[in-house]
Amino acid sequence: MEALIRLTTGKSATEFVFSYLVIILSIAESTSFVNTIIITLSCICSFALTIPFIFAFKQRNNEVTEEKYYCRLFLYIAILILVISCGFFLIFKYLKTQKKINKIIITDDTE
Repeated sequence: MEALIRLTTGKSATEFVFSYLVIILSIAESTSFVNTIIITLSCICSFALTIPFIFAFKQRNNEVTEEKYYCRLFLYIAILILVISCGFFLIFKYLKTQKKINKIIITDDTE
């Protein structure tokens, strides 16, 4: 695969690693073609959303040693993923409770 990419595009395959991993993940975890497209798009969007945060982190930590920089970057990305996951969890929990409240209100009005 590496040789085929290098011959056809003239670039190393490491430039395409993210897209390959997204495709493999979406095919392995999906149950239908639509599900595959949704997983692929969500992976690409989440990657695009984290880029500004990583650039801001790089600008803020320019003068730090390399070992400390990667340690902080790893912690920063872990905290960022945790915050985003908690945010989505709270949003879905809120929407789920709103559906339950709407069902209660609708059933109470009919009685």
